[in-house]
Amino acid sequence: MMYACCPLQVCLWGIFPRGSQALMHTSDASVNLDQAQITWDVEFEDQPAFGRTFTVKPRPTIGDTLVEAEAVLPDGRRVFGRRYLHFNDPVNGGTEFTLPDANTVALYHFNDASAFPQTIPDSKNGYNLTVPVNGGFPDPFTNNSWMKTPLATSKVARFGATGDEIWSSVQIPYSALPLPTGGLTIEFRIYVKSLPYYASGLYLFRLAQGDSGNVSEWSIKYQNQVAPLLQVLAPSGQVVLDPNGWNARITLNTWHLVKITFAPSGQFAGTTTLYIDGAQAGSLSSSTYFDPGSTWNLRMGNFVGCIDELRISNTVR
Repeated sequence: MMYACCPLQVCLWGIFPRGSQALMHTSDASVNLDQAQITWDVEFEDQPAFGRTFTVKPRPTIGDTLVEAEAVLPDGRRVFGRRYLHFNDPVNGGTEFTLPDANTVALYHFNDASAFPQTIPDSKNGYNLTVPVNGGFPDPFTNNSWMKTPLATSKVARFGATGDEIWSSVQIPYSALPLPTGGLTIEFRIYVKSLPYYASGLYLFRLAQGDSGNVSEWSIKYQNQVAPLLQVLAPSGQVVLDPNGWNARITLNTWHLVKITFAPSGQFAGTTTLYIDGAQAGSLSSSTYFDPGSTWNLRMGNFVGCIDELRISNTVR
């Protein structure tokens, strides 16, 4: 740490590497930075930035990035701070959720090739998945290049067409996900090769109470009656991300990290936020109703590509 007159510190809030926010502060209580002129100088940034906080762009590659800041106080004193920030790639270079915590409701690694397609086990509470009657058969496949250190035993669920689908054989009880209490986080990796044309609506992914209607669901759905475009839906069927937003963020033949959170704001309302590859891609507040007498049904498939490492949690992560 470099300093003059008093030590200056740079702290980071957020998720590396996308959209992380740097906050400048000092360990000297006698120094007030609220009225200071603060300048940021960061590797890989074209221009300096100004202000108490600064949003750090992703580093081009995994590694360290130097962040420096200078504050000019109203009385003319200058203080300096610098820090190397280590950036990890959340998409390619991740690891499996090896230790489910208390807030994990369900966790699917898709690694047990011997169980396909009859059973896709849940590693936490036994909320297993299976292939529906007359459904296609997804198969375990080695396409785990998103992992930092791929293992020979690591597999993904590969889907080949519309109709290739898996869904809950043991539905998640309301007691395990008692919304609006606590909240919700859905996280998974997705690799899309193509989206077959389908005249009516199809779900690529869906977590819902019951298997019809859209009152209490979070889903990725084909847009009806058009060429295959996807939209992300929140409770009451409201659109969090439209097809143009999806296409701008999802590259074919590439692994992406999807996270959906729901933060309750009352008994019948809350905010759904969507993140793709660590960056916020959409957010909206909506009203809905959660039925304590209904279970949660999970389903996915109906596209050409892969899904891996799916975790559902009863909190906002």
